[in-house]
Amino acid sequence: MNVSKDSLSDDENPKYKSVACQTDITGRKPRASLATVLRLDKLKRMRQAEKDKARWNDFLELEEYRMKQKEIEEFQRVFQEYPEETAFLNVPDDRLDELPVDEQERLISRLMRVYRRYFD
Repeated sequence: MNVSKDSLSDDENPKYKSVACQTDITGRKPRASLATVLRLDKLKRMRQAEKDKARWNDFLELEEYRMKQKEIEEFQRVFQEYPEETAFLNVPDDRLDELPVDEQERLISRLMRVYRRYFD
């Protein structure tokens, strides 16, 4: 008699029998071992820690964004309060490099004066 592997039921072929479906002599499913419970608990704690870390990183990114927004608002306020001293900031970057060194230093010193006046 030629029987294919497909025709065998799961009961006849223990290789394919799921551990979760096995029962002991009394008909009850076996309880998980302590090692399995500890391993599952560790995985659960690791997943929770990953979620907490992701939540914390999101919070830090939001705080960083808020700080940058405050800096931008402060800079815009200084820009409006001291238009003469900050006028050079409207000069394109490539043009600043073309200026003579003494002119660049003068612009930097003007910016430092604005900075000291605002932050001191």
